[in-house]
Amino acid sequence: LTAAATATAPAQADGGCKGNAPKIEALQHTFNDLHQSIWSLIHRKRPAADALVEDGETASKPEALPLWLLRELLAICCSVQALLLARRPSQQTLKEALRLADLGLIVGGPETEVSSVLFELTRGISQALSSESSQDEEEETGLPLKRFRAAQDQLVAAKPSIMPLVHRPAKEADRHNMPAFENFLLGPYTAQTPLELQAYWGGSSCLGQRWVAVEMDYWLDQGFELMQLRDFVSHCSHVEASDDKKAGLSGGGYLAQCALLDQIPELQDDIVMPDYCLCGGGTILRQMFFGPKCTVTPAHWDPYENIFCQVVGYKYLRLFPPSEAAKLYPRKENLQNNSSLDPADILEGERDGAYTAEQSPFKRFLEAEFVDMVLEPGDMLYLPKGWWHFVKSLSTSISLAFHFIERLQVEVGCSDTMVAGQGCKTPTIRGIRTRGRCIIEWVHTIHEDSKMNPSTPGLLEKDNSTCDA
Repeated sequence: LTAAATATAPAQADGGCKGNAPKIEALQHTFNDLHQSIWSLIHRKRPAADALVEDGETASKPEALPLWLLRELLAICCSVQALLLARRPSQQTLKEALRLADLGLIVGGPETEVSSVLFELTRGISQALSSESSQDEEEETGLPLKRFRAAQDQLVAAKPSIMPLVHRPAKEADRHNMPAFENFLLGPYTAQTPLELQAYWGGSSCLGQRWVAVEMDYWLDQGFELMQLRDFVSHCSHVEASDDKKAGLSGGGYLAQCALLDQIPELQDDIVMPDYCLCGGGTILRQMFFGPKCTVTPAHWDPYENIFCQVVGYKYLRLFPPSEAAKLYPRKENLQNNSSLDPADILEGERDGAYTAEQSPFKRFLEAEFVDMVLEPGDMLYLPKGWWHFVKSLSTSISLAFHFIERLQVEVGCSDTMVAGQGCKTPTIRGIRTRGRCIIEWVHTIHEDSKMNPSTPGLLEKDNSTCDA
């Protein structure tokens, strides 16, 4: 980094730039070679841990370096390469510099030692490219920029003409009848039952110059491809307007489980984190799902709680409780939290009678209990951990999932306030703990005179004036 900064420093005297040129060119070749070497090591088969212990020499070889260190080294390498390219402000070199800076953030993550350099590079380069890209869009489309973008927005947000039938809707609540935080905690969260909240959540925007890792289709073993967001949006628009079905389950490209908010912090200003995420205690993992229509996520379960927010487009979800796992035919080897149903697109399988055919090995699947729904823009779903879920995009769709890394253990106690005419007590929350650490503690303060007044509001009633948090 020091060498790169020295080489790219502004010349103080005439001819300084020419004097630095050989040094800069040598650095570029060095770091290009280093990039290729690190990239090949990251994708090479890792030696077993036992082999590293038994063979003292193996531990000193490059292929024995831990993956986290290789990722860190690649992020550093990308930052230097981007710095060297950014000093030549042509559109082509700036675009490549931005690709390298984004690659460093994707591979190294926001915690990398050079994240501040990478964030500054991506912000500055994307701003420099934005004005040129606006002119290019007008030239390519022949439309004024505002009309072109309005047409894209209308296409992406269009409601599908054909919607799947919802057989067994989950429990719903609209934004005017949302459960209070404590009611949600004692109700759906404690009971581990899904809850759909309609027209609740706010949306997001995109920075088209930035590069993202697009999953081409893991079911077809096509891996990932780096693509600019603007090009990926164009791909989604093309799929939306076409009647041709793409092979595989990813619609020809899918941003799945994408840490886009970490890679592009500017987007965080557009994000509203639901209060229900506070039930999670520890770290909250935010993942974005962005893809064209007909994108399918096969049935699987996750080991964490999920507040799933629909931002753009429409999505069909079918949820199965953990008790129905056997009827979903879990895989027996790798990815045992995934179903082995074939076809993996449940809607198509049911339509074609694939699960009822005489030779089908999945006949018990149709006996599984489930709830299903179609999420529209602004809807939010509480998806308990361990619940199997199948997801299919009915249009171009952007969703954001807030995952709870740690689940709070709720201790339900009773207040001294008696419920009038009943022989029970009002439930209250004594403490919410994660791994022995108290995260939130609510104490229901009851005055001496309230003991004699059976009409004192309880914690679950609308008037919580006697509760202190």
